[in-house]
Amino acid sequence: MTPDADQSPLAALAGQLFDQPLLMEQTRLNALLHTLGSGLGFRPPAGSHELAQAIPEAGSHALPERAVIQTAAGQLEARRADQGHWILENGIAVIPCMGVLVNRGPSWGRWLTSYQSINRQLDAIEADTNVNSFLMDVDSGGGLVAGCFDTCDRIRQVSETKPSLAVANEVSASAAYALASACSEVAVARTGYCGSIGVVTAHVDYSKAMDEFGIAVTFIHAGDKKVDGNAYQPLSDRARNDLQASIDTLYALFCDTVAKHRGMKVEAVRATEAGMYLGRDAVSAGLANRVNSFSNELSNLAIRPVGPQRLSTQTKEHTMSDETEKAAAKAAADQDLAHAQEQGKAAGQQAGANAERERISGILGSDAAKGRKGLAEHFAFNTNMSVEDATAALAAAPQEQAAGGGNPLGVAMNNLRGTGVKPDRTDDAGAAAEAEAKVAADLDSTAIYGRLNKALGSTAALH
Repeated sequence: MTPDADQSPLAALAGQLFDQPLLMEQTRLNALLHTLGSGLGFRPPAGSHELAQAIPEAGSHALPERAVIQTAAGQLEARRADQGHWILENGIAVIPCMGVLVNRGPSWGRWLTSYQSINRQLDAIEADTNVNSFLMDVDSGGGLVAGCFDTCDRIRQVSETKPSLAVANEVSASAAYALASACSEVAVARTGYCGSIGVVTAHVDYSKAMDEFGIAVTFIHAGDKKVDGNAYQPLSDRARNDLQASIDTLYALFCDTVAKHRGMKVEAVRATEAGMYLGRDAVSAGLANRVNSFSNELSNLAIRPVGPQRLSTQTKEHTMSDETEKAAAKAAADQDLAHAQEQGKAAGQQAGANAERERISGILGSDAAKGRKGLAEHFAFNTNMSVEDATAALAAAPQEQAAGGGNPLGVAMNNLRGTGVKPDRTDDAGAAAEAEAKVAADLDSTAIYGRLNKALGSTAALH
């Protein structure tokens, strides 16, 4: 038997679904509203989904304590934690995220999942030292706004220490995709969907139906907007505008959240226009990292845990097609090469500078440079001669003569310390000092000899 309306978790959704901003994919929202409409006195169209008839009795959704999960790599034993997630023998935790997403309450098998329940599972996973990573098994068209973005933040936080992966198995839409995007990586089944990044609300207007039955509702209220958007009067322009403003604000938050988590530009997220992307198209749009089945991803995690930073190296802007993956890999390789070349150049320059210093020091400090300072400095600073070649050339060269040419007159003039001629002192001390300096410079024997020696050298050069 099916539960009564007041026992069904879907019945409790009626007050949360109407006139509230929702993060739900449209076809699933339609099915849910049709089902709820039956209990609210509406007559759903022929062929609409009767979800309420498929809900099991309360308590029958309880999961077994232990199970064996079949993966592409073989069977893995799993145990169910008290909070509802599964812990595999290899330290991987699996969080189910299925059905309608609501803020509070327990999860209800594949029909309903609460953000509160997901947060409890995340807390347990974070504290469990036996868990090294977690996987979100997502098959949901989305749900309520309330609680969604806080749960996204919590997923991201836990993923920093325990890498995570979300698999669209088979649908990850709207609020469910917001949760998936917060994981380190996202995979999508080949027939799975990602997207529906948008916000919607549904308003029910009973006014015509009540007129038909002769029923009138009169509101006695304080506060001009107190009854805006009620179901017993046509929706006013003011109420519509206020609802639209809320929708726009939440849409901006949704797009910003996905852009931040997926490393995309906000404009690229908005450009999806809340569309749904199948398999490879979801990868090309940047909403998933790859196409793969849940079983394969579970097997891959068993082999190598996902790195929390892996997304940043695999996702470039908003495309993840084969071409962009290759381009991203080439860009990363080119960047590494340029960095290595820059480091090599710097190291080479440093090594060259060290070698040059050693060459100069070797020439100037050699025994052959003694008495040949000028020639040694020429070899060191103006040529590329090696230390061996330079010292050999220096050893074969005559030593330099002392200043003055070494002739008797030069030696005598160098030893002379000036004429000692002084000008008569004047009354002006400043003028006397200046005149004295001028006369001393003109009469100084060393200066005279220097000028003479320079003139003689110039004359010799002409011959």
